Amino acid sequence: MTTTFARFLALFFFLATMLPASAEEFILSYDSTISIAKNGELTVTETIKTRAEGDRIKHGIYRDFPLYTLDGDGKLTKVGFNIVSVKRDGAVEYWDTKWIDGGIRIYVGDADRLLTKGDHVFQITYATDRQIRHFDTYDELTWNVTGTGWDFPMRDVSATILLPEGTSPSETAFFTGPPGAVGKDANVRVEGNKTILTSTRPFSKGEGMTVAVKLPKGVLVTPSTALQSEWWIRDHNTMIIGCVGLLVVLVYYFQAWRAVGRDPAAGIVVPRWHPPEGVSPGLMNYIDHQGFEEDGWTAVSASALDLAVKGYLEIENLDEAVMLHRTHRQIEDRLPVGQKTLLTTIGPPGHGFTINEDNGEAVEKMGERFFTAVEKEHRDRYFRSNDVYVLVGFLLSAVFVIGTIYFSKHPDDIGAFLIVAYGCVKITSLVIWVRKLLHPRASLKNKLGGIVLLSLLAYGIIAYGAYIVGTVWFEITREPNLIGLGAAGLIVLINMLFFSLMEAPTPLGRKVMDEIEGLRLYLRVAEKDRMNMQGAPTMSPQHFETLLPYAVALNVEEPWTEAFERWFSKATEDSENYVPGWYYGLVKGPSDWIGAFSSSVASTISATIPQSSSSSFSGGGFSGSGGGGGGGGGW
Repeated sequence: MTTTFARFLALFFFLATMLPASAEEFILSYDSTISIAKNGELTVTETIKTRAEGDRIKHGIYRDFPLYTLDGDGKLTKVGFNIVSVKRDGAVEYWDTKWIDGGIRIYVGDADRLLTKGDHVFQITYATDRQIRHFDTYDELTWNVTGTGWDFPMRDVSATILLPEGTSPSETAFFTGPPGAVGKDANVRVEGNKTILTSTRPFSKGEGMTVAVKLPKGVLVTPSTALQSEWWIRDHNTMIIGCVGLLVVLVYYFQAWRAVGRDPAAGIVVPRWHPPEGVSPGLMNYIDHQGFEEDGWTAVSASALDLAVKGYLEIENLDEAVMLHRTHRQIEDRLPVGQKTLLTTIGPPGHGFTINEDNGEAVEKMGERFFTAVEKEHRDRYFRSNDVYVLVGFLLSAVFVIGTIYFSKHPDDIGAFLIVAYGCVKITSLVIWVRKLLHPRASLKNKLGGIVLLSLLAYGIIAYGAYIVGTVWFEITREPNLIGLGAAGLIVLINMLFFSLMEAPTPLGRKVMDEIEGLRLYLRVAEKDRMNMQGAPTMSPQHFETLLPYAVALNVEEPWTEAFERWFSKATEDSENYVPGWYYGLVKGPSDWIGAFSSSVASTISATIPQSSSSSFSGGGFSGSGGGGGGGGGW
């Protein structure tokens, strides 16, 4: 008697652990009816009875459904999915969906309404296609009835598969348990065209049930060529959109570049010792770089020097500041607009302007006014940015990139695209940077930096190229649509490249640029070569000072100053005492005060202006295999 009671008590506690506690939320029953049409389309009705306690099931439940499955050849295919109806306790219920990684989530319930505690029956009916796997001698449906991703245990699970009338399965199989398990905790029976499966034990969280039925060949209609083509497009729509977009954008930009972006042919460059007519030092810097170089402060420095040479300013170079003092000379109408703006910003005659860290905001505003004035007056005169063509290309690119991401519907794919796009932007920026550093007019320091940077880039490509290609190829063979995301990333790269390439000089701009190149040639040549230039003026302090602002604008002030020092030392046997009347500071000679002024302005402004921050998925079957599946939970 005692032994019998002990066994009964042990059995009671075992069963108690298998069933949810009275106050626990769980699924009392999960019943699924899967109806197979002759064309292979499935209509599935899932009836899920849950117990809600207001814990995780507050508004209702959600159901996750995978939108990808493997076909008979083991290839990943995209299935169709369409919700037919959603009910709760027999009445139509509100529902909503959202895309999740590899599938869709259906929220059943209203976010503005709480469920009453107790038992509720949710019914979801949906249609799906491409779930049948077609083999040479038979067709097969492997259906993951519940999925293994539910947040709740299940007490009873059942499924009924309805084949077309007059048809019985030639073979059935089922599997229960967690993902990969081959448990047999269910009973199966066949009644005509019905295959009925019922569980024999409760399922814990993360467990599920899968059923497979084999159908004789000919029961279902074999997909037509047209339908298979439609499915192929569905499987590869991201790749198609991305690749077509890449081709369209590339052709558009190439044609636009041919039409308006190609630079006019350069003319013959001859040395000249006068700046182009009507071109100030600041404007020369603007034309030479087709926009202001870097932050544009070289143009500001050159303009300030030119104003000093003309008698409008006096420059005082202190240890940690540069002072610009207005003289009593009145502003004349013939002054370039940028220089007028600088003088107006400094103030009336007798006033001064300090360039240092404490006056950073005012310095920044001075620069903004200068840049705006020059660009407003000379925009599209010497070169065109062709913004309309670039805007059309950008909008065209945006359509294809957004379409590629939208049809992917994979958060992981979107993340992959963002990584690719970010990499393309960085690579393009690096290429443009190296291009600037290796420009024929770049300084020796910049050229050396460009060579080092190019070497590091080449090393990285060689060192990691094989690894990257292998990884990408592996991913593409698993998911061809990654090609589309890669194409979308290349669209971003093309835009970055053509943003730079679409700028082109006008015919007037090309002519002036040739004249600027001639002046640069004159400013950099050695003294003996300059003396051999027919008609070249004799070096003098006035000639030196007149062209000095242009030398600063063209970044060739060092050779120009050295040439003057050599001439001055021969003429006076003392090159260290020459300082112009408009410059004040502790200096030894021209190269000293010019270098001091240029470096002081550059370093002071750099420290003054706030810096922007740089942007931060045949063995046998098993539980969880086949179509359907997913999981769910409460919300």
